[in-house]
Amino acid sequence: LHPIALHPTPAMARLRCLACTLALLVATQATAQESFLEKKSSASSDDVIVTDAEEPKKAKEHAEKAEKAEEAAPTPELEPKKGKFSDLIAAVVAMFIFVLIIQTETGFMTKKEDKEGSPSCGDQIAGLLGGKSGKYKAQLLKAKKLVTDVVKEKDCAPIFVRLAWHDSGTYDKKNAGKPWPNAGGAIGSIRTDHEINAGPNAGLKKALTAYLDPIKQQVPDISWADLIQLASATAIEVTGGPKIPMKYGRVDGTPTELAPAPFGLPGVCFNEDPVAHLKTVFYKYDMDDKDIVALSGAHTLGRAFADRSGTVKEGSSGPYTAYTKRGCPMMGNSLTAGGRSWTKNWTKFDNTYFSDMAKADPECVAFPTDSCLMTAPEFKKYFDEFAKDQNAFFEAYKVSHKKLSELGCKFEPAGGITGV
Repeated sequence: LHPIALHPTPAMARLRCLACTLALLVATQATAQESFLEKKSSASSDDVIVTDAEEPKKAKEHAEKAEKAEEAAPTPELEPKKGKFSDLIAAVVAMFIFVLIIQTETGFMTKKEDKEGSPSCGDQIAGLLGGKSGKYKAQLLKAKKLVTDVVKEKDCAPIFVRLAWHDSGTYDKKNAGKPWPNAGGAIGSIRTDHEINAGPNAGLKKALTAYLDPIKQQVPDISWADLIQLASATAIEVTGGPKIPMKYGRVDGTPTELAPAPFGLPGVCFNEDPVAHLKTVFYKYDMDDKDIVALSGAHTLGRAFADRSGTVKEGSSGPYTAYTKRGCPMMGNSLTAGGRSWTKNWTKFDNTYFSDMAKADPECVAFPTDSCLMTAPEFKKYFDEFAKDQNAFFEAYKVSHKKLSELGCKFEPAGGITGV
């Protein structure tokens, strides 16, 4: 048996019930039609019941009529009962729908997308038949397609990753006992004036207003918390990174207890111990040293700016490096020149953050919180592994990114929505 038959998801259980109902309706229709036709045939033969009290002559006449009607009737083999063909069509349609649903919900059969990346036929039918969760999933799939188009058109993956990071990175497990959403996390609160206008989030408003708001208008039912995290995961996948097994259904939240900037987000640590700082930040997420190194690898994308983080001399209006000046191939379709990148090909998600850091490329940057990963024993073992093996990095990154994206979240339905 396929595992889904033994451990069906809530969506699959609902869809399986639907299929059984359709099958039952088909069987009921066939039985009703057969009964009706039999009664009609009996009535048309003009056959009546003759009791023992009737006269022998009358009984003989009825018997002769019945005999003649039987001889005139066609054999069953030459005239099949009406309605059987429609029953067959109904059964085929029911089975077709069920197979498409199985394909969509389990992946047991290959799910394909058209050239534009639109949802498959199975996804669309699941959206129609899956109730609220199915419709929400259909909008998530549409949003993923729209985000994919924007990332390819404008090479804006880095800002999507940073936006989602700074939304979820406000989480602190010591506040988990407080009323939700006062522990922070991936709750969409970065849209509030208190957060988006703070120094650590400089430059991120563009991601909300210029890139995501037009998408949100086309998928109005999706929460901002989901859209922000979907944009990040999609950006990583589109730029060559791994497909992250994301869970959606986040509820938007705004803390009533406002934390001061920098909201517990990681810094660059020019004047403090970077190892201790990273542990302080990530341990409050209930993460470990491997998570620290894996998530730091997201710096393979993007740049630091003088007019954003203020940690480098290069800004959006210059000066520029060889990899961030307008017209250079590394810029791709990015609309913003300038800044200083961690890697040469900063619009591609790969493991060069690890493999190239030791080369100390003068056109790239490595902050204390980056370079300590190469030397601190608790970090170095993972850093070296990821430098040698991109697949190992991708596998670790998928796990850590998923953790980060679910910090402090409340999901509806409680089990979330997957398969996007």
